[in-house]
Amino acid sequence: QNHINQFGRRNNTYHAYKQQLDALKIKYEDLQEAESEIILSDDDFVQYLIGEIYVSVPVSQAEELLEKETEECQENINGIQAKLDEIKQTLAQLKISLYAKFGDQINLEDGSDGD
Repeated sequence: QNHINQFGRRNNTYHAYKQQLDALKIKYEDLQEAESEIILSDDDFVQYLIGEIYVSVPVSQAEELLEKETEECQENINGIQAKLDEIKQTLAQLKISLYAKFGDQINLEDGSDGD
């Protein structure tokens, strides 16, 4: 029973991290697109979102801010991916243990895309 509970908790944690990872990947793509837009911009100042408001900042400062934010986002993606890999290994070990004990009487597949 303890292994079943542990599998359930780890599986829930895995899916929560997976959602965070998907959101971070979208944010990362948006940041890269913003960097491209700034490079193509002819303006001396651009609107940059800080908190909940847009602030007019020089292009050079916006580039620095975007670069920093992109690096932080990539670090977060790498950290969450490492956690996901660790959880995936734990889940695989628990599956082996639980299938060995219960055989076909237990279903540990969640019907997801296999990630």
